[in-house]
Amino acid sequence: STSSTVTTVKKADSRTKYQTIQQGSFETIVSYKERFDGALENWIDMENPKMKAEDIAMDFMNGLDNARYSEFKANLLNDLLVPSTKAPATLNAIYVHARSKLYCAKECYSRW
Repeated sequence: STSSTVTTVKKADSRTKYQTIQQGSFETIVSYKERFDGALENWIDMENPKMKAEDIAMDFMNGLDNARYSEFKANLLNDLLVPSTKAPATLNAIYVHARSKLYCAKECYSRW
């Protein structure tokens, strides 16, 4: 991801890219997921500290575009306050959940 051949520079670059990844205003969730997967793979390849699957899922959620996903994010975080509710366990779980919520919202609005 960087032109440097210095391991510490490449490692730092992979951390920065992963920690700052955000979905663009006009970017689809599919495209964002592909970029996120690439940043995560680079993180792992550079032997950065291992992360729990739940933490990766929450990182993905935090990077979702707020203009489209703010209600989804707020609802999910509020739901997590209920002791019986579990956080999404994997990246794919949060991806599918977010994707279905956006499409459901579009369908609901189109009925009105």
